[in-house]
Amino acid sequence: MTEFAEMMRRYRRPDKVDDPLWNKRRELAALLRDLVVAPVRDDLDEAVIDELLAALQPASARLRQEPPFAGYGDGRFYDHPEWFEDRNPVLGLSSAMAPPLYLEESAERVHGHVTLSAAYEGPPGTVHGGFVATILDQACGRIPVNAAIPCMTGGLHVRYRKPTPINRKLSVSAEMVSCDARKAVVQGRIVCGDTVTAEAEAVFVNLSGHDFLAHVNQYDDSDQPAQET
Repeated sequence: MTEFAEMMRRYRRPDKVDDPLWNKRRELAALLRDLVVAPVRDDLDEAVIDELLAALQPASARLRQEPPFAGYGDGRFYDHPEWFEDRNPVLGLSSAMAPPLYLEESAERVHGHVTLSAAYEGPPGTVHGGFVATILDQACGRIPVNAAIPCMTGGLHVRYRKPTPINRKLSVSAEMVSCDARKAVVQGRIVCGDTVTAEAEAVFVNLSGHDFLAHVNQYDDSDQPAQET
């Protein structure tokens, strides 16, 4: 197995971890997912909002004392790809932005589920189309990753068949259609009950391991914006 293939093998979110700090990050992310819905709810009275503000303002002020995080654009994620994937904004259990998406994976097919809260609402009662596309891109992208193919998304064509509802368990799947030296083509879909709500065809440009490394290493800390105060 090549070094790149070994890194790709580890580039997945572990279900369980033994690191106490890592588990605390996951616990924090789970709490923040509950909180992120609060501002969009109009059924919470002023007293509840005031209580939340009083509890959260000190925590926010404390975090602002820390230097801005530069991300992993310097390529450090190669040392800990499993941790990097757990920060993923779609499926990472350490990311408060992630719904999260749960997947069972192989090199040919992935399938799983996700529930999108009102924080992801676009048209009333339904998921914003941009998040629908994001879920499909993530599911499709796991196929070449599992096949140890160094690639980036070259194109994503989404067909919105029906509105995708919020607060419902959605089935998500993707499968490899074709793969050659230049690109991999993957098809994905989202299903609610018996209804297909969205389908996608994703094209992933096949890069050499060197090109992939050069791409992710092109950013450094100097590109990071100053933290707002």
